[in-house]
Amino acid sequence: MTEKEVMRKEIREKLARMSGERLKEESLRIASRILSMKEYLEAECMAGYASMKREAQSDEILEDALKRKKSLFLPRVTGDSAMEFMRVTSMSGLIPQGAFGIREPLDGEALNRIPDLALIPGLAFDRKGNRLGRGRGYYDRILREWKGKCLLAGLCLSAQIMPSVPCEEWDIPVDFVVFPEGISCALGDIIY
Repeated sequence: MTEKEVMRKEIREKLARMSGERLKEESLRIASRILSMKEYLEAECMAGYASMKREAQSDEILEDALKRKKSLFLPRVTGDSAMEFMRVTSMSGLIPQGAFGIREPLDGEALNRIPDLALIPGLAFDRKGNRLGRGRGYYDRILREWKGKCLLAGLCLSAQIMPSVPCEEWDIPVDFVVFPEGISCALGDIIY
């Protein structure tokens, strides 16, 4: 097993042991941090994700973005390691079982610009913004395209924050990691 595969297995086991109550409580703390960020409040166009069962729950953030009339775009899988972001006007409009059992938009307006803010999921993060995905590369292309052009914020439960995450030359870090205890920037400083 590679270092990344070992870490993925370790994180999946930690997440499987996390109670539903704790996951919900940590997700609410993460949402509270995002919702109070100046960068979130000022963002007009935002990319997000419909969360899986065992990751930071994003619905509270997405619902708030819709209430604030932000242009909200969520991913839809279009092929092997390919996805596109589609505009969402209501969370109830998502198909419940898209690719990999993840809720996703059925159709809609495709994102044709770089968003102001992008919420990025991952299996693990470190405080420097390094991200370990699920190993299929769906976000690698997006992160490469958006890095330096919009704010990339990784959402991370306490079980997913690691002292360091193994990186390859093609891995793109996020700008901020938002976890229940705080927010770290890519330089490792907790800023909120």
